[in-house]
Amino acid sequence: RWTGANWMAASYMPFSRGAWSAVVDPTDDTFYFFGGTRYLSNGVPLLYNDTWTWTDPGDPGDDTTWIELDVTAPPAPRLGQAYGFDGTRFIVFGGSDGRWQL
Repeated sequence: RWTGANWMAASYMPFSRGAWSAVVDPTDDTFYFFGGTRYLSNGVPLLYNDTWTWTDPGDPGDDTTWIELDVTAPPAPRLGQAYGFDGTRFIVFGGSDGRWQL
């Protein structure tokens, strides 16, 4: 993240990936993201079904905070899904498991 003078890496954060989806809770400006994929060296996609939050305390000297949420029954791992927030819950729709559309 940019501190105003330098870039700083967060100490704990999700693996880099593509085809993830995200929403922002407008009540507290928390960023949530779900799923996605990265490709292994043999070309096989590694799919995720994890959910992370990101908050920025607003002070450039503070650390950016990534938190992996412990979701009781997460959706199946996928990429390219739609992700929404209706004010009380997060909704995941569609996507692909790498072979089939879900």
